[in-house]
Amino acid sequence: MDTQPLTPEVDPTNEAIPEGTPQPALDAVVRHWVRIAALAWEGLRTEGPGNVIVTFGEADVGLEYWAGSLCDCHPVGPATYDPTTQVVVAARDGDTNWPPLVVTGWPAPPEAFATATNGLMDRTVH
Repeated sequence: MDTQPLTPEVDPTNEAIPEGTPQPALDAVVRHWVRIAALAWEGLRTEGPGNVIVTFGEADVGLEYWAGSLCDCHPVGPATYDPTTQVVVAARDGDTNWPPLVVTGWPAPPEAFATATNGLMDRTVH
């Protein structure tokens, strides 16, 4: 899984991180990649370019799509990422917010969406 800061010049975490250092936001992205990629593609198609927000809870993580930019310092749009292969992911845990990352993984967002089940997307069919 390839990640890069959305705006490296303002990312305070640009320094090398020692191997073995816990990375809860990235770990959550890896565990929930198919859901994140599917949600990103669905959100792009229905609301336009945006971010997938990963929120840490007591037992699991919550995912939501946020159309547009989270703030002026982290613009999201066609010049910042390729939505057919990448997802802009931001994570938060209580009062801690991690800077958005552009993440590339497998399957790519269109393929993740095409194969996502209602159960995977936490949806109930009536």
